[in-house]
Amino acid sequence: MAESQGGTAGPESVFVNVVLDSLHEGMQVLAPDWRYLYVNEAAASHGRRTPEELLGRTLLECYPGIEQSKVFEVMQRCMEQRAADTVENLFKYEDGTEAWFELRIRPCQEGIVVLSLDVTDRKRLETALRQSHKLRALGEMAVGVAHDLKNLLNPLGLQVELLRRKTKSDARAGEILDQMSGVLKRGTQTIDRLREFARQAPESGTVPVDLNAVTREAVDLCYAKTLKHDKRVRISSQLDGAVMVRANGSELLAAIVNLVFNALDAMPEGGTVTLRTGLTEAGGWVAVEDTGVGMTPEVKLRAFEPFFTTKGEQGTGMGLAMVFAFAARCDGRADLRSSPGEGTTVTLSFPALASAQSVA
Repeated sequence: MAESQGGTAGPESVFVNVVLDSLHEGMQVLAPDWRYLYVNEAAASHGRRTPEELLGRTLLECYPGIEQSKVFEVMQRCMEQRAADTVENLFKYEDGTEAWFELRIRPCQEGIVVLSLDVTDRKRLETALRQSHKLRALGEMAVGVAHDLKNLLNPLGLQVELLRRKTKSDARAGEILDQMSGVLKRGTQTIDRLREFARQAPESGTVPVDLNAVTREAVDLCYAKTLKHDKRVRISSQLDGAVMVRANGSELLAAIVNLVFNALDAMPEGGTVTLRTGLTEAGGWVAVEDTGVGMTPEVKLRAFEPFFTTKGEQGTGMGLAMVFAFAARCDGRADLRSSPGEGTTVTLSFPALASAQSVA
């Protein structure tokens, strides 16, 4: 394999290199000083490099800071102890995007050989499947709980109205009954949200929706919350032409408002929330991006999980879970990108109209 660095390669060596370069699986050979001896096209592309950028240089030169990572620890153990291992590694690119790779690290005569396979799609499918199972189980439980609570609250509401009629002349009693009515109303609304979350069937009420119009309405609704923030915050929008999608308009508005509120809460020192829209061949999308504290990998992995929250008693852990469930019912998807100190972006994607993807 040393012929990859220069010199005259024999026919057999050329044939081997051609075969290895045609593989979808990445292959790289590293010397004990971490210098690249061989890199095929797939392995280089995994790091968004070319083989020429890597050959002859060290791993530490090409990827500064990798010596602090867990994957380097595994590679170093293989290099020193000749112990083979397999590890999954989340690789973050300079533009903030991420990809998962399965790395099979094996000792060889020259040092170590690392075989890499892009498993990003598989990881996304596994995450979506786990989320779907959790939502289905929680939904089945929520239906029963919501039904029982509704049966309890409805009679209480009737009793409050009867008491109101009998105490018309008592102002203080009227105030107490108003408070009770407010509590009952909020309780009923909570039950309705729980039942809505539990409804995992595809959304039958989807209609053509102007994504930009709904986004503008969400910005207007969220403006008042910016005035109550402890620090200076602002909401901006970058809307891409006319974007028509198929969704439930009222639920879409609630989802975007939910995301903006979450974004504002994630900026204790102030910052900017930016709403963007766009259109692809598959459909339209809206992204809510903040400049807040961001999420750790552990939090990001559980962000859409029902009842998981980092807000303590201030949070219910249902906001992002409901957004995820809503997008799924509309045959769409919710994607999350976040890193500590670099903010968070949640993107909702929806199918385009069957008849047209945009309007004048």
